Amino acid sequence: MLGGGNPIGGSNPSGTSSSLNYVGNHAYAYSGTIPISGSDTTMLAFETANAYIKGQLNFSGVWGDMGSSPVTMKLTINGEDTIVNKVANVSARDVEGTPYPILLPPNSKIVVSMLQTSGTNRDYQATIIGRVYS
Repeated sequence: MLGGGNPIGGSNPSGTSSSLNYVGNHAYAYSGTIPISGSDTTMLAFETANAYIKGQLNFSGVWGDMGSSPVTMKLTINGEDTIVNKVANVSARDVEGTPYPILLPPNSKIVVSMLQTSGTNRDYQATIIGRVYS
């Protein structure tokens, strides 16, 4: 029996949403594509179960299209900013595919967000993958 997510026959078998999915001793979250504008935009928001997760957080998008509009990426754990990275005028090689190592504590509220300071909306994605330890 499978568990921890939508059934394969459901409308969303990949688990793209703002929540965390568990499969055995692995966990993952995919935000899907979200337009980021001039306000702090939540990409992922969930609570961890009774185990900690060691993994990585990655932000994706067309970084070359951001122009001179800085983008701030943030990981908040239990209301505390844990990772805050502001990037501006970068090429795709500077940010794309550069994951942040993370350790998510058990029974914690996790929020991943982005903010684009100015300009038109840009589409970005956030992904968390990791191993669950009890």
